[in-house]
Amino acid sequence: MSTVEKLPHAVQANPPLDNFINMSQARIRAGFRSRGGKKRCVRQLFEGMKRGDSAMVKAVFHDQAIMQTIVNTKTGEVKLVQGPVAGFVTAVGKPHTDVWDERISFGQVLVDGQMASVWTPYQFFLGDKFSHCGVNSFQLFRSAEGWKIIFSWIRAGKTTVSDQSGGWPSR
Repeated sequence: MSTVEKLPHAVQANPPLDNFINMSQARIRAGFRSRGGKKRCVRQLFEGMKRGDSAMVKAVFHDQAIMQTIVNTKTGEVKLVQGPVAGFVTAVGKPHTDVWDERISFGQVLVDGQMASVWTPYQFFLGDKFSHCGVNSFQLFRSAEGWKIIFSWIRAGKTTVSDQSGGWPSR
């Protein structure tokens, strides 16, 4: 009698069931990686900023990414400013006196297949000193390399955070 025949029926090998369980577990693991990838991409951007690591920042952007900022000017005018991602990446990597510490929270994360929208209210600090707050809106694309930022839209310029907003910028 072989070893398998001595085991109770419940623990004997069942290839079709084993394959089904293995495939299901793989799908579940892939789903978790997929859900976490978008936030991980955005977190890496801000961790790279904090470290002054331009390679870390560049890695999260798609080659054709666009960055735009809604700016409140000193005269009260609201402008849309578009800047090159390469310029931002270079600025992150240049030595600067204070740490660029953009503290984010995740608002909404919306997903449909290969695209995602990630909304992150933030407070920006130069070193330990509060500078301003606002909201980032990222559009992401899931490429063969993983989630990449294809569009970054920032509303910046608030210098106070409403206590009632739970850390979200006042409107």
